[in-house]
Amino acid sequence: MIADSKRKTSSFEPMLTSIVLQCQDILFPVLTKMINMSLDSGVFPAEWKVADVDRICLAGVYKLAFVV
Repeated sequence: MIADSKRKTSSFEPMLTSIVLQCQDILFPVLTKMINMSLDSGVFPAEWKVADVDRICLAGVYKLAFVV
């Protein structure tokens, strides 16, 4: 699913999509383990709960942009 996603990168993203896709064999097993451990233990780290939300005006329409 991720490999088939668009190759666009938002200016709000901390990592370029191309880098994530190139490193997916290394990143995904680690992220999967972290998420599964969180679900198994019932603990969701406070650092994962932080988001920076900002409005973006596009052609007169406000959209929310989530920035980590």
